[in-house]
Amino acid sequence: WIDGKQIKRMEGGDFFQVAAKKEASVTIRVVNNAMAGGLQKVGWMSTQEYWTWKNQRSAKRVETLQLRKKQLLTIDQQQLPVSSASLENELAQLPMLMTSPVLVLGSDQSYFLRWVSEKAGEATLRFSQGKEVKLTSATGIFTLPISGDVEFELWQEKAYQGKFTFSLPQWGKKIKLAIWADSQGGWKRFDRFTKLIHENQVDLSIGAGDLVNNGSEEDAYPRFLQKLSQMNAAQLLVPGNHDYDGYYDDLNPEQLQQYLFRENEPRYGFQQVGPVGVLTLDPSENFPVSIAETSEQGKFLHSVLNSESWSSSSWKMVVLHQPPYSQGWPGYHGEESIRVLLEPYFHAGKIDLVIAGHTHDYERLTKEFSGNQV
Repeated sequence: WIDGKQIKRMEGGDFFQVAAKKEASVTIRVVNNAMAGGLQKVGWMSTQEYWTWKNQRSAKRVETLQLRKKQLLTIDQQQLPVSSASLENELAQLPMLMTSPVLVLGSDQSYFLRWVSEKAGEATLRFSQGKEVKLTSATGIFTLPISGDVEFELWQEKAYQGKFTFSLPQWGKKIKLAIWADSQGGWKRFDRFTKLIHENQVDLSIGAGDLVNNGSEEDAYPRFLQKLSQMNAAQLLVPGNHDYDGYYDDLNPEQLQQYLFRENEPRYGFQQVGPVGVLTLDPSENFPVSIAETSEQGKFLHSVLNSESWSSSSWKMVVLHQPPYSQGWPGYHGEESIRVLLEPYFHAGKIDLVIAGHTHDYERLTKEFSGNQV
């Protein structure tokens, strides 16, 4: 706020455009101050310096993509020099995949494939049975709903983008889950985990929030999706507070929604995963962290926890980012709003297990509520 007037955040980063003044009162509200995170430093730059930095960053990104394309494109250097205009035109017709397709379990128990191309437009899928499907995207984020196993080759303009095979999980009485949280931009470490999960051939991978370090950072979610593709497993993804970074003016995390969910799809849901009923929640959609009783999510939560489908599940598991109980940080004991929300169901014996992230450590706690262990 400048002299009491709120300045909206600019697109593409934590930048705020402020008119020059000889003297002004500056107020900064820090929303996310977990652990050693939150506000570390405030800097000032001129508008000209900002645009110079932004243009240099954009040019570097284009240069990197062009270099990768030239490495992929087979040409006769004598007939078509690298510097020629015809090569640049050829490269423009070879959009690259920013991510390989990833299999996602949606909020409504249906599956879809999600991938990101550097370019919007039309993609062509040629299936093993000879069927051809064309998909269009205005953003470069492509979505393919699937209801069974699929194998296809993927093309966009003149670019052959590979052959992909996906099998939907086959739920039995026993299932193997990989559960993780707070990948949060630690790409080298997360890279090791994705490969371990692949080696263990899990039925479902569940990410319990803070999937990226800054939910408004350019290329954060494409990089995250590319890491997920290494697991070769279906994904169930839950938002965390860092996935809302940059969107605290209206709590509408646009990039999270665009890259990881479908249009108008809620960021919470109920999935029947073999013998396990899984309720995923998103308490970051309200500030401070909570799920209002009268909200759509609040009504959904109560309807699920009182449903026959939930009662008949052998295991009843809730997954969310912020924990009801924790001792991971000095002075932090979990979220009171989550305890108030879930404890009545603990006492009623309607929840067996709660999975959360947020505090960046491994904690395991069993408590008894009216004779029911959680």
